[in-house]
Amino acid sequence: MRPRSYPSYDAPPSLRGPHALLDSSLPALFLSMLRHHALRGATHITRLLLTALLVLSSGPAYAEWVKVSGNEQGDMTVYVNPDTVRRKEEMVEMWVLFDFKTTHTVAGHLMLSIKGQEEYDCDGKRRRVLTFSEISGNMGGGKEINSTSQEGTWVPVAPESVVQTLWTFACGKQ
Repeated sequence: MRPRSYPSYDAPPSLRGPHALLDSSLPALFLSMLRHHALRGATHITRLLLTALLVLSSGPAYAEWVKVSGNEQGDMTVYVNPDTVRRKEEMVEMWVLFDFKTTHTVAGHLMLSIKGQEEYDCDGKRRRVLTFSEISGNMGGGKEINSTSQEGTWVPVAPESVVQTLWTFACGKQ
């Protein structure tokens, strides 16, 4: 009786057998772990496959922007990333995104969004910008045109404004 031969993983994909395309498309680490554990039983392979699926499906975390407001003209929508809200007593910091339907010109460049970190004083009903970037594309995508990381000055929250909507979101007050 002839011993069973296994395909060489150093051979070109066409010579490796029916699973060659699968092998060539998976990361090398996963393949080496699969080969090492292949003879340990179905339980181990199942566990290994589940682990591989979790690792391969996890990618970079992107901000989940939630729409909170727009302006009266309808050419701007304002979003907040709730995962970035940080409260220190009556002070709240969070990331905000202003997305425009029409382009605005900044220093000779076209801009469609502004993304920034803002701070809100819930007791004093005021706000200031901590950092911001003016960006060429919608929803914070594209090239950064201008940015600053200087803390702005405190400004009172104007009634019935977009800033009041943001302040209400941050502070949870009406």
